[in-house]
Amino acid sequence: MVGAAPKVITIVVLLLFSPSSLVMVPPLDADSRSQGSSQGQGEVAAADILLVGNSYTQSNNLVSLLSQVISANEAANTSELSGGGMRFDQHANRMNTIGDQWDITLQNTDLDWVMFQDQSQVPGFPRTSQYWQDSLAGLDDLTARVEQIGSESVLFMTWGYREGDSSNTWRYPDYKTMQHHLRDGYVDYRDNTSNALRTVWIAPVGLAYEHIYDETVSSGGNPLTSSSLFWNLYSGDGAHPSLTGSYLTACVIYATIYGNNTVGNSDGVSIDAATKLALQQAADATVFNETSGILSYPWMAANWSGPGDGASEEGNSSGNETGNTTTTSPYLSFGANPNSSFSVEPGTAFRLTVNLSNNASFDDNVSVALAGADGWNYSFNSPLNFSVGQASLEWVDFTIQVPEVVNGSPLAGILHHWSLSAESLTSNHSTWWNFSIEVKPRHEIAIITSGEQLTLAPNSDGRIQITIKNIGNTPTRAAVMLQVLLNGTADLDYPPAERIEAYGWTIALFNNYELDWVDVGEEITFEVGLLSPSEVTGDITIEVKVRNVWGVDRAKSTVISGEIEWLRNGSISAGDFACYRIVPGESCIGEIAVVNTGNYDDSFVLELVTSPEWIPNVIQSSVVSVPLGGTSTATTYELAINSTAIAFSEGMVIYQLRLQDSQTIVDTLSIDIDVAAVPDWEIFEITQDAQNGRLSVQYVISNYGNGLDGITVVMEVSHSPEQGLIPPEDAEYEGELIGLHSFSQNNITIGERYTFRAWTEIPVGEPENGTIWLNMTMRSTLEPSIFLFHSANATFIGLPYQTHATDEGFTIGWEEIRSSVVNIWNSYAYTLMAIIIAGISIHLALKRRLKLNREEQELEAKKVANRIQENPEDWLQRFEDGGEIPVVLPASPEVSKEAFVAGFRNVGGKPSPSSEPVEKELFGAAATVLDHHDGERMSEVLEDVSELIDEHVVTPHPANVALSASEVGIGRTDRKDPRGLVDKSENVPLPGAENRTVIDLDEELDL
Repeated sequence: MVGAAPKVITIVVLLLFSPSSLVMVPPLDADSRSQGSSQGQGEVAAADILLVGNSYTQSNNLVSLLSQVISANEAANTSELSGGGMRFDQHANRMNTIGDQWDITLQNTDLDWVMFQDQSQVPGFPRTSQYWQDSLAGLDDLTARVEQIGSESVLFMTWGYREGDSSNTWRYPDYKTMQHHLRDGYVDYRDNTSNALRTVWIAPVGLAYEHIYDETVSSGGNPLTSSSLFWNLYSGDGAHPSLTGSYLTACVIYATIYGNNTVGNSDGVSIDAATKLALQQAADATVFNETSGILSYPWMAANWSGPGDGASEEGNSSGNETGNTTTTSPYLSFGANPNSSFSVEPGTAFRLTVNLSNNASFDDNVSVALAGADGWNYSFNSPLNFSVGQASLEWVDFTIQVPEVVNGSPLAGILHHWSLSAESLTSNHSTWWNFSIEVKPRHEIAIITSGEQLTLAPNSDGRIQITIKNIGNTPTRAAVMLQVLLNGTADLDYPPAERIEAYGWTIALFNNYELDWVDVGEEITFEVGLLSPSEVTGDITIEVKVRNVWGVDRAKSTVISGEIEWLRNGSISAGDFACYRIVPGESCIGEIAVVNTGNYDDSFVLELVTSPEWIPNVIQSSVVSVPLGGTSTATTYELAINSTAIAFSEGMVIYQLRLQDSQTIVDTLSIDIDVAAVPDWEIFEITQDAQNGRLSVQYVISNYGNGLDGITVVMEVSHSPEQGLIPPEDAEYEGELIGLHSFSQNNITIGERYTFRAWTEIPVGEPENGTIWLNMTMRSTLEPSIFLFHSANATFIGLPYQTHATDEGFTIGWEEIRSSVVNIWNSYAYTLMAIIIAGISIHLALKRRLKLNREEQELEAKKVANRIQENPEDWLQRFEDGGEIPVVLPASPEVSKEAFVAGFRNVGGKPSPSSEPVEKELFGAAATVLDHHDGERMSEVLEDVSELIDEHVVTPHPANVALSASEVGIGRTDRKDPRGLVDKSENVPLPGAENRTVIDLDEELDL
């Protein structure tokens, strides 16, 4: 505990003895250990050794390698029981199956040693792991069976993977970490299966691997390079042993069971001499130098008699003694029970005092040492070297500083092994007291990450993640409570709970069930969910308290908060407003809806910004309420065009979407609309007469459409006398007025009256009576399909029926004169008026010019009279003074681009994309069909005109009524051909009636 005085625990261990327990022990030969012999050992019998394991035991035929290593100096019988990946509990299950090979083999009372190897990962698992517990239970069964048959149990301590366990990086991130966990696991196996009746030994093979690893590092090398000895202890998978790894295993097992050095052993294993020597040295250093203070070995027993059937009662449970032996007892001994265990609080100074007795018959000088858990500090409170008198004792006082728990270490429930040794400086005799310290549980939770604030929409939810970590040294259980804060302090109206409903908010925990078990170093993330009320503003502050259910440490807390943020937004969804070329008086229709794209229910105002003046009665505004994520009911908007709207007028109807109770505009809708042209022409007045041999018709027509339009006038006359049109002055035409059959004029304004005349001479030289027809077609330029038609006619008398008037002298034909004057006036009135006006204008201009000339002459005369003699210097001075009058250019008329385009489109309409050229053959075929149908339609029109004439128009001339009817003979009509066209034309036979009924020109020519 930081800031607190360290705890000190003092334990005194006493050993009571009597003089009768003294044993005379002669000094030992100092070189006996190096010779590999066992004290008091006589004739050694062959040892029967059984290896029980899995693929580690099977690799490289370990049982054969062990036999070769032992056979170089001793006698042994080796065998194995193994299966890939088997654990202790699986071996025990097979042993407990009657008749199974494991059951039969482990009933053999000839066995001296049974070596057990667990699965490669399980021993290093946390002690709370079910796998570890199952293996421990299985090992307990196995060692109990070995005890029953009078044999010894040895644990084959395995090695960590070369680069750690990639499948379990949290527990085994690298080799060293994995090796330490495996070491502690096997030691705990030993401590939990040893008892007063049996001792379970350990063969520290994994520690020999670690010796080579550390030796490579200390020499400046990298053990993880492929050329290092450590690297080559493994096969390709980095877990199973290579031949060198299995040979090292055999050497460690031999040294563990026999107590003999392996250096210089001349076995038959095929490994180069240098590598073999390095492996032998590593095995001996591990067993005899580096673990003797931590692990105990069977050959350390006072009555050790060898590994075979002649072993001592303590060293070999068989108890069979053969050969000559000398029994010795340790004369130096600690007064404490072996393998004692102490439970200590972390961060405590743990003080021990233990007595050391000298049971020998002489005084002795002793040196003591302490070895134990890595990274722990210790100190001696008594001398390291002292004398112990004959049959007396001395006290050894030392303190071990148990570390504070940091990131889960030191773990609780784990035995941290220590060994206190005392070595005689007289006889080199040593004794050990092995004990362990179990650190008591420290429950502690830390909050390592926490979200602080959550921003939510109204009536929406979200979660804040909070991650805790067990930084204690034992698994724990955490509990979380929520507390509403008001002005920074707990709101007493709402007590702590896992779910709270306060101020319209709902706050609850999620995934907190995982907090029921939090392993050491484990990080667990849980969530705090917040549900905001259906309000557009608000906030809440919550304190999250995390405490240990099984601990007493203060609860940890973090503060989180939630805030409502109303995001208002929307958009206009509009249907297709087809507002192109709308006829006045009609309308275009579309639907408008509002979409709420904000994060809560909202109301909007859809309001009109602008619209053309020729669209009356537009919806000005409307209020729309739309739920979250919804779309309002579509409203139909009708944009009606005023009946007086001018053609080609263009405009835009603009609506904007505004948040209600706000000036914020969130969207705008623009609808383009323009007015269609509606051409309409009417004949306002027609005046016609047929006097003095001329049919004359005057037309007054008017543009009743809704915009500027043009007119194309075409005249058709049934006969070919002199004829023509008299158009207005601004009309466009080609040729002379006499013989003019068509003209056109554009930009005729609405309501303008447009006047023109058509005339034709009435035939006088026709052989038969008849009627001359003057047909007038007036087509709209904007829409040629709209036209006016009028037909005027006059009858004429054929030559045979004309009466020749007698010469009655001179008479004045006033009507003829009037008609001629009218015709001349109609033809030349405007020209004559223009000439008169021009003459008057010229006359006035000449008079003004003469007047100006006189005034200029008079002014010049005055200047000459008043002129002063001027010197060059005067002129130069005026030049320097300046005084020139700047020329002001008149402003040219300008027009904007938009106005120019609008005016241009008023006449020509919107541009259309150019079409692909028509194929020549298709064009020709289409022309043929059109010509044919035009001929057919003209024939039908002529027939209709003939019928109309017969029925309604022509009446016999009064002079003809008095004549007797003459029969008309059926024959050929002789017509004059003054130009000889008949002779020049090709003779083509006329079609017969039978051919007309067969040939269907429509069918032949329609495409």
